[in-house]
Formats: sequence, C-alpha cells, structure tokens
Amino acid sequence: MRKFLVFAFLMVVVVGAGFYYYMETQYPTDIRMTSDEFKQSTKHGVFTIQPNYTAMVDEDDERYITLKLFGVIPVRRMRVELLPFDRVYAGGHLVGFFADVDGLIVTRDHSKDLRMGDVILVDSIAEWEKLVNNATDNIEFQIMRNGNTKRVKIPVTEPLGLLLKSESTGIGTVTYINPENKNFATLGHRLNDFETGASFDVRGGTIHTSNIIGIERSESGTVGKFRSVIKREYGAQGEISSSNMAGVFGCLYAQSGFLRDTDEMGVGSRFFTKPGRATLRTTIDELGPQDFDIEIIKTRFQRKASQKSMIVRITDQRLLDATGGIIHGMSGSPIIQDGKIVGALTHVTLEDVTKGYGIYLDFILP
Repeated sequence: MRKFLVFAFLMVVVVGAGFYYYMETQYPTDIRMTSDEFKQSTKHGVFTIQPNYTAMVDEDDERYITLKLFGVIPVRRMRVELLPFDRVYAGGHLVGFFADVDGLIVTRDHSKDLRMGDVILVDSIAEWEKLVNNATDNIEFQIMRNGNTKRVKIPVTEPLGLLLKSESTGIGTVTYINPENKNFATLGHRLNDFETGASFDVRGGTIHTSNIIGIERSESGTVGKFRSVIKREYGAQGEISSSNMAGVFGCLYAQSGFLRDTDEMGVGSRFFTKPGRATLRTTIDELGPQDFDIEIIKTRFQRKASQKSMIVRITDQRLLDATGGIIHGMSGSPIIQDGKIVGALTHVTLEDVTKGYGIYLDFILP
C-alpha cells in the first residue's frame, strides 16, 4: 500500500509538472482578440476560454479572460488586449513591390565574404562609394545575412566588379485593407527579392498591379510560381511604410483600384480559429480575387508570433487544376473562416504542395 501511495504521489507530481510546463510554454499570459470575441466563449481542445464576468475589467481598466479545463476548472487568467479594429476589406489581389531596403543588396556571389543576397548596411550608394574611396588598405563594414549581422573586412581592391542595388522587387498577395485609413498588409512574411531570393525588411517603396501571364504549376518537391509582369508604368497603387516577419505594410492611394470590388468582413483572432472548412481568397487569372475551398488541418495556440500558426490544405479542384497546389506569389492570401479573416497563407510544404502554413491575423494586425 505504501509503495502504491508513493507511486501515486510521484505520478501526480510528474503529471502536474508536465501540465505546468505545457501551460507555461504554450499558453500566453497576454492575448489579443476583438471586442466581439471578448464577449463570447470558445473551446480550444480540452480548454474553454470564458470571459471572467466577475472581474472582466479591473480598477486599472484591464480586461481579462479565464482559461478553464473542461470548461470547469480555472487554470489561467489572461490579460486581453483588444485588436485595433474589428472589420477590414478582404484582400486577395496580386501585387508587385518596388521596395527600398535598409542597405545595398549584393546581386551576385562576389567572394567568400560577400554573397548574393547579402545586404551591406549603409544608407546609400554614395555612402558606400565614400567608404571605398577613403579606404587605404582594408574596407570594414557590416552586412546582414539571413537575418544576422556580421562584421566584414575586405581588401580595398575587392569592390571592383561588385554588383549592388538599393531596391528590391517581388510579388505577393494583399491580406487586408483597413476601411478607415486604407492601410494594407500583404505577404504574411518578409519580402523575397525576385533576383536574389533573399528576404529582408524594407523601409519604403511602392506597390503596383501585377498581371499574370502564365503559371508554373507546383508538383511534389517543386514549388510553382506566377509568371507575371509588374505594371510600374500604370502608376503606383500605394506606398510601403515598413515590414517585419508578419508581412509588408503601407497605405493605398485614394484612387487605388484595389479598393474596388472588395467586401468588408469581420476579423477573427487565433482563439476563434479552429480546424475545419475555410476559404482562401487569391488571384490566379484576369478575374481578380476569387474564393477557393481549403481545410484548416491543425491550429497551434502559440505563445508568440510565428509564420506557421496553422496547417492548411487546398481542397478546391479549380485551384488545384490551375496551380497544382500552393505557388510562389500566393503568400498573403487571406484565410477566411465563418465569414471572418483569421489569417494569411505564408508557406508551402515541399512533400505535399497542396498543404502549407498560415499565420494568424492577430499576429499581422498592428
């Protein structure tokens, strides 16, 4: 009997420690949701999120909800930050970017110290030329490579033949437009440069219409892409202001064509996103944004922002016939569930190109 009690005690300790670790690593203490969601309750696995009606707003005007195991046992109280807006215009438009980068992009492999896609961290071509011209022996500067900063020293003769550019180009899909101020979000991740394939943050630039002239279909092990032309000569549709891991952001001009033929819908946070049927709004031809059936296979609660919040699968045969699956350029396409935008498409899986990942919308919203 004594051995059984010791064993039972140890089991309780192990299970309790495991549960505590799970809660600490998977469930945050601060969450974001819309004002409508704050008034509701939802299930997430064996947990039920219930508004804490007895202490919904405390004396400091802070909002809280309670996470309850099996809808009964309170296990965590979470502070709520209301999302800045509850409704948006749905995106789905294919756009082209001409973006200003924080530095100069190396467009070809030059040496072991300077590779294609590296970003030399200077403000302009003029500053780089001044640095090179003033050097007597070696040139010292910083580069950004794969998101990491590195100090580089090269001989003064090495910049000969170095090919650089200060502007990045690429394509992607609009996720949403704020009806109040015409601010937009696209891509769901950092901009990938057409020429080098590298990704980095941008500090300005313009977005334009992008016309599809063909599609290279995805197949197992190979990701397809749009063959498209960015119509710079038609004029910009808006300005880019910034970017981060969750997308490229900016503001549309009042006369932008992207404001036409779009509908307003609600916003859904990760706490109300669930496995099941959903819709992907994207552009594959001259008809513009269209809705296609997808399935959200798995959702991840996620303690912090990530581009791989949920796993999705394309189920609409029309889209599969046209693209073979997810292709480059579809990133940013809004994921819609229960009439609300809940996220954006971000990545494709190589082993099954009909499957990919999406990022929750509340990670994208400012």
